[in-house]
Amino acid sequence: MKHPYSMDFCFFFLLKIYDARKEGYFILIICSIHDHTDAHCFVKILDGALVETKYEWPKAEGEQLHVKERTVYDTNGVSYMSDTLGLHRMENCSHFDGAVSLHLYIPPYTTCNAFDEYFCT
Repeated sequence: MKHPYSMDFCFFFLLKIYDARKEGYFILIICSIHDHTDAHCFVKILDGALVETKYEWPKAEGEQLHVKERTVYDTNGVSYMSDTLGLHRMENCSHFDGAVSLHLYIPPYTTCNAFDEYFCT
């Protein structure tokens, strides 16, 4: 299922770190499968290791998301994502080690869509 959220409502999925929309960028911490609402996304791993899973856009409502690729990024690793590449999620697969990533979105946006991996639109 797709869940549209405004940035002001989306604190469950998004935590605002720095809001500089007037300056042309917006920095967030995110923990869900999400789109980029026509923005470019640059990801930097600040600490630990994260797995980026990229998904194809669903072709029909209710279709399960299909994984395109999985990549492990260690500290200082950098990734790029946009809607033309599909959807993605960054996750810490360790039950013991913490991790932090920084996502930079250009241009800034006011809504995003979070997706459920199994029941998506």
